[in-house]
Amino acid sequence: MMSSAGADGVDGPRPALAARLRGVRKRFGYRDVLRGVDLDIERGACLAVAGPNGAGKSTLLRILSTQWTATAGEVEVLGLDARSEPLAVRRRVGVCAHESFLRRELSLEENLRFAGDLFGLRGKPLEERIGRLSETFGLAHRRKDRVAIFSQGMLRRASLARSLLHEPELWILDEPFSGLDAAGRDILREAIRAFHGSGGTVVLVTHEAALSEALATSTLRVEGGLLVSGSAGDAVSVGGGPGEP
Repeated sequence: MMSSAGADGVDGPRPALAARLRGVRKRFGYRDVLRGVDLDIERGACLAVAGPNGAGKSTLLRILSTQWTATAGEVEVLGLDARSEPLAVRRRVGVCAHESFLRRELSLEENLRFAGDLFGLRGKPLEERIGRLSETFGLAHRRKDRVAIFSQGMLRRASLARSLLHEPELWILDEPFSGLDAAGRDILREAIRAFHGSGGTVVLVTHEAALSEALATSTLRVEGGLLVSGSAGDAVSVGGGPGEP
């Protein structure tokens, strides 16, 4: 559904939001990569984000995950202010991006333990999660192997497992199917469906229209740093910001 996210005065209860952006800009030098973005993402949505290369899709995801800070505007994620409470946001958000966040000198098992420690996870609960996620992503037989020898597809699977280790509420995925073989793609599709089916919120960047149609409850298109279209019910409200200053 395409509607104005700026219409906060609309009568009736507001939906519970996974993310709320108002007037968000991201500038590098003299170039605005995002230009006045207004966006609501309801909890429980599975949002697919599309658009040409350089449109601002990955920048939008990095701001949602607090990897980057917006140059201007307001960003709330799961009810938290992303600018003042980034660590609290990261504890509730899982991210699989182009960077793997894996230490190549460590084994998969050691990487997941290291990540678990960052989230305060230890002992039996952590080991159970490592075992479960290793099975889910077809990595149980590679737990003792150093990730330095993993193929691109295996690195992607390991990154996906790491991103779910702390049982996030919001799963942010930037081209997650890239580098996966047919079996890996099937595994990821089922993982997304399971996460979304359990009440989690997914924000997924993909260039593949068939994946968006199969997985997403809502779609969004980004062009030139602006949100230009949205669809699929009330899961996302989109308001385009002004152009260049």
